[in-house]
Amino acid sequence: MIAYYLDSLFAVPLRLIQSSFLFALKSASAHADKISGNGFNIWIFLGLEPRASSRVPFMDLQLGSWKKGISPHRAGLLLYAGFMGFLLCTGLIKIWQILRTKTEAIIPKYNPTYLMALLCLFHGLSYLGFNILLSGTHQRYLYIGYPFILISIIWLYYQDFLVSRRALLASLFAAFAYGCFLYSQASNAYVTQAQQYLGFQQPPNVPLLPKFFFIFERHQFLGAVHLFLLVFLVDIWQQLSKRQIVLPGSDK
Repeated sequence: MIAYYLDSLFAVPLRLIQSSFLFALKSASAHADKISGNGFNIWIFLGLEPRASSRVPFMDLQLGSWKKGISPHRAGLLLYAGFMGFLLCTGLIKIWQILRTKTEAIIPKYNPTYLMALLCLFHGLSYLGFNILLSGTHQRYLYIGYPFILISIIWLYYQDFLVSRRALLASLFAAFAYGCFLYSQASNAYVTQAQQYLGFQQPPNVPLLPKFFFIFERHQFLGAVHLFLLVFLVDIWQQLSKRQIVLPGSDK
């Protein structure tokens, strides 16, 4: 409802008012019966085929006489629900603290910028967790959240808010790796379709990803990189949600 309300504030036709997050979630639900919709998530590390059913239990949870099979589909929903609950609770508490803060140690015009950085990080984390924790995620959904991750991380780094150079470089590397992955998927798909429908052995003017970048075409590699990035950014988020806001350059 909040997303729909925010969209309604812009002068766009009613038929175009929708939440990009809800659109991606609704679209992904059609692929949720599979381990991966040509994307990468934590479930590809089970060693199953990407097109395998995500509703087949991979472990049993037993408490006394009660026993329940846990499937990637069900576990992904539970993990993502808990993840978003954590982000929402900590984020709302922090936003409330920011809005009610009236101490002289904070520049009035500085608070909105810091708040915007937090909102960008929240938006990016919601998409990153979406892509990593749920089954059946598509390779393209994450690009919606990446700009917001980079905006927040770069701003927090230059303002010296708990984001080190290592965190900045890790985020930029993950973004580069994801860009290479998307490029390889798109170019390889074009070549395959051209060979299948047009009979071309090698379509002209289709630059492929350099061969020495082969590691960026591997779903497991991208899954590991982004799982690490998710843990890294959640740790930053958790520290930011507890940190007092002070002037840049003042004692922290």
